[in-house]
Amino acid sequence: MIRFHNRFAYYTTLAATCWLCCISRANAELLDGIAARVNDKTVLVSDVSRMVGPLYKKLRQAYSGDELNARLTQARGEALAMLIEKQLILSSYEDRNPEALEKLVDNRLAEVVRSQFAGDRTAFLAELAEAKTTLEEWRESVRDRFIILTVRRQQITGKISVSPGAIQAKYEDQAAQYTEPAQVKISMIVLYKGTTKKDGDLKRQQASTISKQITEGTDFAILAKNFSEDVKAAKGGDWGWIDASTLKKELASVASGLAEGAVSKVVETDKAFYILKSDGHRETKITPLDDVRDEIRQELEKTEYAVIYSAWIARLKERAYIKVPGVE
Repeated sequence: MIRFHNRFAYYTTLAATCWLCCISRANAELLDGIAARVNDKTVLVSDVSRMVGPLYKKLRQAYSGDELNARLTQARGEALAMLIEKQLILSSYEDRNPEALEKLVDNRLAEVVRSQFAGDRTAFLAELAEAKTTLEEWRESVRDRFIILTVRRQQITGKISVSPGAIQAKYEDQAAQYTEPAQVKISMIVLYKGTTKKDGDLKRQQASTISKQITEGTDFAILAKNFSEDVKAAKGGDWGWIDASTLKKELASVASGLAEGAVSKVVETDKAFYILKSDGHRETKITPLDDVRDEIRQELEKTEYAVIYSAWIARLKERAYIKVPGVE
């Protein structure tokens, strides 16, 4: 059984690479190797290798040994599945207007010559020759791409329908994703207790002294820079905007309850003494449905696309002859 993957993004790569082959298909089968037969078409081992080629260097940089071999085997399997899918799609195409298709290919050729070769057709042909590719092979690759786009539009894109109710339901199901929790802007002075009771008593006394200095008008940020022992001391103890619920429970209620500009009393936890200053509050913010409607629609369309595509490919498989050497 062959496993198929929904990887439409690769078809653009296929269109750009499949024309690199410079020998006839019949001779290629003799010199190369057959990776699969799909109806009356052949997928060559070199077709698979060319598709995996751009990924090969990245895999070698990231992996080695057995892991590299496993990743390469997986990549070849996925490439073969996509090449088989390509042939299934091409085989399903009914060429009712070949003249129109050739006109599209002609237009694409003219566009490439104009935009990439400054209108110099000779330069374009020279590049094809350097790649050991004939003009007809290039045209065939473009023709295949147009066919695939046409068939996909007929069989899939035109059948996708997302209702307003589905969008509403998705929005409600993912309410947390579109909700920004209430936040507080907090500055803190932190004094760690140390490892002994004596250390803890000294820190308690120091925290009390600092709290008194703040009450008497000494700038909180200056005291934080001079005495705080946490990672934000250099910034005057500024922790920026945070979700209070992410703090230790002893601190969370204090941070949420402080009015803007207010400073807490000394708060003791199991490991430290804290003095908190509130620099602002933000209420819970919910993104309106209208702001994310298009985003949700696209997400649902993508999901529906995958479902319709998989069912369509499964039907094509049932009606097709597919033979992969070594796979029963």
